[in-house]
Amino acid sequence: MSGETPLNKFQDIFDAQRALFATGVTRTYEWRVDQLDRMARMISENEERFQKAMAKDFKTASQEYIFETQASAGETEVQKSQLRGWMKPIEAPIPRFLAETGHKGMIYREPYGVALIIGPFNGPLLLLIRPALAALAAGNTCKAPVKVSRSDLPPATTLAGSISNASRSTVRALMMRE
Repeated sequence: MSGETPLNKFQDIFDAQRALFATGVTRTYEWRVDQLDRMARMISENEERFQKAMAKDFKTASQEYIFETQASAGETEVQKSQLRGWMKPIEAPIPRFLAETGHKGMIYREPYGVALIIGPFNGPLLLLIRPALAALAAGNTCKAPVKVSRSDLPPATTLAGSISNASRSTVRALMMRE
């Protein structure tokens, strides 16, 4: 397929993330914490830009758009504080006859692979950031949050307005080591 334009404009990103996941690096605690730290940094570096975009599009009280960015940043800390516990295997109930013979049932939480996060154009920033943080904390790679919009709807907080222009390279760097 060299020289051809792929039908899916995200195929190259998906393929790169799938290859990264296949290396097994995303399963480590260190990688997951690093990704959460990168998201927190992206949010804080672009906090003013996100807030201005939300204020322009939605004309809400300043407390609302300040909450959106602060809650998103705070969510990274919550996830990091619980991450080790989430990564530990947990014992699962098994039939008594198996337990009596010394068997144990264990659940190992494993990442799925690549996640695509999609949210509404007019939804809170937290509705995009929180699922992306959860996917990264779980050890998945994920396509940068995508806001679904039409061209006649609020431009400042759409993908073209807020997230991509604010930090296109930062978000891309979140998902893959440079």
